[in-house]
This record gives sequence, C-alpha cells and structure tokens, in this order.
Amino acid sequence: MLGFLQSAAGYGMAQALGQLARGLERSLSTFDVYEDDGRDPADSVAHAVNALTDAADLLQHVGPLLDNAQAAISRQGYRTQGQDAG
Repeated sequence: MLGFLQSAAGYGMAQALGQLARGLERSLSTFDVYEDDGRDPADSVAHAVNALTDAADLLQHVGPLLDNAQAAISRQGYRTQGQDAG
C-alpha cells in the first residue's frame, strides 16, 4: 500500500501537476482561450500555474516521507492466530 502511495501521491502526482501546468501555458498559444467575464486568460493561467507549482513543490516532500515510512516497517511480517513463530 505504501508503495502505491509513494508512486501515486508523492512522485507521480507532483509530475502530473507539472505536466498540467505546462499544458495550461501551451494552451494559450495553441487555442483561442477566453474568459467568460472578459478578463485576460493569461492572468488566470498564471495564477493556476503558480498554485499547481506550489502544490507540486509540497508533494516533492511526500515521496521521501513515504519512503521513510516504508523503510521503517520493511522488515515486518505477520502471523495468523495459531501459527508458529519459527
């Protein structure tokens, strides 16, 4: 379970947010982007990119923390009721 979280929530999510931010920036030159209220779409994309970048930066800390959690329990096993220890 921790391995999945390490990949998805830590490293993978940070990478996905970076890709989303770059895609939003590219969309301004690729498409005729507009805002319903007449504002400049570049302003809202810049705000979104800043928020996504901040989130990705925070997620960069999640991966190593999950690595530490995994390492802390990596030598554990379990026995069912009635199973011998040896």
